[in-house]
Amino acid sequence: MLPPLLADFCRAYPAIRLHVFSENTEQVAEGVASGRFGLGLIEAPPKRRDLKVQPWFDDEFLLVVPAAHEWASPGVISPEGLIGAPLVMFAEPRVSWFARESRMPSYEIRKDL
Repeated sequence: MLPPLLADFCRAYPAIRLHVFSENTEQVAEGVASGRFGLGLIEAPPKRRDLKVQPWFDDEFLLVVPAAHEWASPGVISPEGLIGAPLVMFAEPRVSWFARESRMPSYEIRKDL
């Protein structure tokens, strides 16, 4: 989603020079607070409270399973339906933020990878 938006921005405002960095939430927050970055796009709220954070887009989570998996057929899968299933999710701190914001019951979260 971001690359086409950046390309459109650059075409609309050719005098503005963009520098794109890929950092984690806390590194971006620190960069904005210190003046290293003029603004930042982050996936989860930062720990810092001295920054203004404004939602920009709604995030969409997609469940990925093999085509032959029982969950591959159309339909709704409840969070309770995922209990006991091994999941691969975002790295910390996104997992904690997602669990808190989605009000998921606290299930075991292991770092197996």
